[in-house]
Amino acid sequence: MYDAITAPYRDQRACQSKDSPAHAEHKGPVAATLDLLSVCLEVYLAEIDGPTHPPQFVRASLDVLDHCIGAFTPTDAATVGRLTTTLLDAGDAHERASRWILQWCDEARAFLQGFLDLRGSDKPRDGQVLVSAILTEGRTILMDAVGSLADTISLLEAAQQDLDWLLSRPEASLGVLRVACAQPNDAEDFEVVDVEKGDLNEVPMSFQDHLRCLATRMEDVITLLNNGMTTLKGMNVKNELGRQIQNPASWEQMDERYL
Repeated sequence: MYDAITAPYRDQRACQSKDSPAHAEHKGPVAATLDLLSVCLEVYLAEIDGPTHPPQFVRASLDVLDHCIGAFTPTDAATVGRLTTTLLDAGDAHERASRWILQWCDEARAFLQGFLDLRGSDKPRDGQVLVSAILTEGRTILMDAVGSLADTISLLEAAQQDLDWLLSRPEASLGVLRVACAQPNDAEDFEVVDVEKGDLNEVPMSFQDHLRCLATRMEDVITLLNNGMTTLKGMNVKNELGRQIQNPASWEQMDERYL
């Protein structure tokens, strides 16, 4: 996003620098911070949202529970109900995180374009206000998004505990719809099928096999989310944003030469 908006300025500077060391590539403090935010966005997409697909995983998990419902005993009802609610809450928490991040991307694009439009004007104060808004909103939204992702992990861990409890129960029934589950490396590896109608040419899985398959995938999702959060934490972006907000760059440091 940031690269796309500032590409014309960077291309122009690259042409100028070919024969002049004085115009060597240099990033100002604002550009460096925006680059850091851009990398954070890439981490979210590549390490958190992309490989885990929480919305699809939640839907697939609910399908597994729904098609195993006939195997649960009345004693299991409260746990199954709580597990279902927790999975739905986890999906909502992840959706909030995604909504925060998309909101900041939309706002940042508008603010950055407005800032670049002001570079040729005599309104430096307005330009500084726009940059400050990008960074301030970025910090607020980042904290909200990280909080929602932490909630997602906590809820999935709670769901995992309920699932483990269900797995400890005696197998109640084999007369349920079967679920095909390959090695779970993607949310959509769960596919609900009806063995009795000949949809699957393999030995039917038992009720507990379905739940074990779900438990394996849930463990994978939790691990991936935790790894992504660890990567984001190591980037120290909150402190960098705070430093920029407390010590804003001058208008001269926001010149297009430093974008």
